[in-house]
Amino acid sequence: MSKKFQPAKEMLISDLEVVKVMSDPLRIQIIEAMMSEPITVKQVAAIVDVPQSKLYYHVGLLEKHGLIAVVDTQIVSGIVEKWYHAAADSYRIDRQLFKTEGGGDSTYDLISTVFESTATDIRRAMEKGIIKLDEDSAQADRLMLGRTRTFLTPEQAAHIYAQFEGLVKEFASYGEGEQAEGTHAYSLMIALYPFDENTVVATQPEDQADDKQ
Repeated sequence: MSKKFQPAKEMLISDLEVVKVMSDPLRIQIIEAMMSEPITVKQVAAIVDVPQSKLYYHVGLLEKHGLIAVVDTQIVSGIVEKWYHAAADSYRIDRQLFKTEGGGDSTYDLISTVFESTATDIRRAMEKGIIKLDEDSAQADRLMLGRTRTFLTPEQAAHIYAQFEGLVKEFASYGEGEQAEGTHAYSLMIALYPFDENTVVATQPEDQADDKQ
């Protein structure tokens, strides 16, 4: 390998076309597969369980729009083999895009894609037994999933937002550098937002449902 590639800490996406490119579950999976270390299309195919031949178009599109980068090339059996890495540790949508024509719809499509990719990850982990469904399973092997709604003052909401931001930063800090021995891959997804109070429903996280009976 050539000199180790250093991805940007964060990429601000201010181009609506790039948002549209990312609004595809497979492309999200490709980017995520390339975040830890340089990887080939063949290796990505094994991770996302999609034939290698079907990935080249998507990889090319992601590279064209700067979402991933070629970090090394090698000659294997007379063929140039490319190694890719995600261009950034995280990607953030420029809020100004919401104000552009079609920006709201495209951003919503991307949000839907993120949720769909998360659901796919959970399903695969359950099928492979990575997520344990037994009640006596170790906490680190369980699925924590819940949805609840409440009413907060602006000050309370700001406090919760700050706590979540701190949690995300702490979570990300554990994964800096190469994967360490004894660690396992985890994914964190958080959604906190104001909503239409006329559609109030509440469900409790599965791990907490029995605590309030």
